[in-house]
Amino acid sequence: MPLELIQPSFRSELHARWSVVLDLLEIPWAYEPAAFTAADGHTFTPAFWLPRQRLWLDAETEAGLPEGWLDRWYRFAEACSETVYAEDDDVLRPPDWTPPTEVPEQWHGTALLALGPIPSYSPNCPGGRWHAHRHGGMLHVDDDPYQWVICPACGQPNAAAFGDPAELPCGCLDSDDDSRHAVDRLGDAYFAALVEPLSSTADVARIGGWPAGHRVYRTALADRRGTAEADQRCTRTCRSLTQVLRDEAPAGAWIEAGPGDTLCGNCPGFVCAACGERPAPADGAQCRVCDPVSLLTDDGARRRLNNLAAQLGRLFRQPLRVIHPQINRAMGVRQRGEADLEDLVVGINEAERWLADPSTLVIPAPVLREEEIAGLDLKEARVEIALRVGVLSKVVGEPIPFVQVRINDAVGAPTREDMDQDQARDALRQVQQWLNSPATYHRPVAEPVQEPPAAWAPGILPAPTETRPAAAAATCDLCADPVPQGTLLGRLPKQRTPQGFRLGWLCGHCLTDRRLKPRRRDLVLRIFHATFLGSGIRLNMYEAEALAAWLEETAGHSDADQPPACAPEVTGTIARLREVVAAEHGTMLSLDVAQAIVEQLRTVAAPASEQEVLDAVAQHFQEWSSGGPIAVGTRWSGRRDILLQTPRPTLLSARGGPFSL
Repeated sequence: MPLELIQPSFRSELHARWSVVLDLLEIPWAYEPAAFTAADGHTFTPAFWLPRQRLWLDAETEAGLPEGWLDRWYRFAEACSETVYAEDDDVLRPPDWTPPTEVPEQWHGTALLALGPIPSYSPNCPGGRWHAHRHGGMLHVDDDPYQWVICPACGQPNAAAFGDPAELPCGCLDSDDDSRHAVDRLGDAYFAALVEPLSSTADVARIGGWPAGHRVYRTALADRRGTAEADQRCTRTCRSLTQVLRDEAPAGAWIEAGPGDTLCGNCPGFVCAACGERPAPADGAQCRVCDPVSLLTDDGARRRLNNLAAQLGRLFRQPLRVIHPQINRAMGVRQRGEADLEDLVVGINEAERWLADPSTLVIPAPVLREEEIAGLDLKEARVEIALRVGVLSKVVGEPIPFVQVRINDAVGAPTREDMDQDQARDALRQVQQWLNSPATYHRPVAEPVQEPPAAWAPGILPAPTETRPAAAAATCDLCADPVPQGTLLGRLPKQRTPQGFRLGWLCGHCLTDRRLKPRRRDLVLRIFHATFLGSGIRLNMYEAEALAAWLEETAGHSDADQPPACAPEVTGTIARLREVVAAEHGTMLSLDVAQAIVEQLRTVAAPASEQEVLDAVAQHFQEWSSGGPIAVGTRWSGRRDILLQTPRPTLLSARGGPFSL
């Protein structure tokens, strides 16, 4: 139910602060609901009526008591509790004795008087919480001091003699052995009452009809629609329209009951359906005296908002660090501490609306950049997917289980647990794309390619074990070329030897053409990973021809009859490559010439994509060779450690490896 901002008024500051205590303990109260007349004609108006506990609570300071007030309170306390003590001793009067104050049966209960300030919020205060009260608690007609206690069993607050939980009327405790009670909750209520901001008639516009005099106001929230409007338009002379017509009708005329019974005849509002004497928030509703409620203070509103945030977090499967900013944005504040009560009304109402209709809240998950996705491991990628599934379900209008299956199908995984690291990253990319463009979610998934293209040739590259269109823009895990959405991606089978790591998802060129139509980048990567593994550099006829042409170009010669101007080992390599090309065969180069070949290729400026790879290979070769030459058969684990711990990371150190190409 939507909350509304109201400003109840009180005769004194102490009354206003006690109302805060009652609100935080969630005790419904009515303020000055009735006045009672004593036999001598004096009228007594007690402060708070607590119908749930059937208690009357008054709060005064000894210094400010009018003459005779305490005597009138005792006479009222005796009358409302039907206690029949004599004025001069404790001798019981006869049962037919007439009380000094007339109190109707509906108002019978226990009367308590807090003769002093708000109790201390610290349970360790010398003398106890009630040390500032001369009687050690609230006065009662039997002279036993009463204190507020919260039952440790049922959690209900009430007043008990000497603050003993065993004396509580709920009867949850069989003995006084268990003296535990929620002291922290009481202390919080007392502290909040002490710091509650109040105002007076000097700086708050007076509501029409209030009697003249010093009034103290506090701002609070009411959980009833129409309460604020009823307080604002009321003239404090409530009479039903039916009663007004009866008063104005000629003698002997009779006005029957009807809809006018709950319409106010003196303002455009409603009167209480029970008493007909006070404003009501709606037609047929009761006033705050006939149906008292506790109000929400600033502290209580913040606690309620935190509880609602926790419920939203469980509903949307989101951490509170995601939920709280949504509520703050609804309130128009950057931080919760900036919100006043009016802002908190908006926040609570919005949070309750989201709980009632979750489709009205769309939580935008943070968009991860491609480099952030590429840096996620398998577990992290799964967590990021899980954070977005609930939001995606709301956006596309499908149940979460259906969305889970859709995500798995998009990357070709039977379940989330069956995804490998690359599939999990692709699934995250796909989810982000659907959140950015929900219409694409309902498009059919393209069928994966079942047969390899004709470009795959036996003995060159094995047929891929998995192929699929890229769910979102990605990059090739070998050459790092960008792969547009919808473009073919594939994975080669795992190597039968334990050497190296399995390649991830590759672009179409790396799947089919990197050995038939090798680019210069492909040649450099082949030299790098062969050296990384500590194996020979195997080249087929196409790769040998491409490498020979590139080396000759760097030497400034394209004529095979003229020796290139380069290192002797490179010159020998060019001659050997030309021989195998002429014979239409492949060859294997030794690792001792790999570094010389790379240095030779770097002598002439290359396009940016090739130069970046060349520079990275040269850097890592230098780092590896610092411990001696790289020999065939040496273990690659040490080189991998050096690669991953390089002080100057490159695109090759980011890709890892080694890969058997």
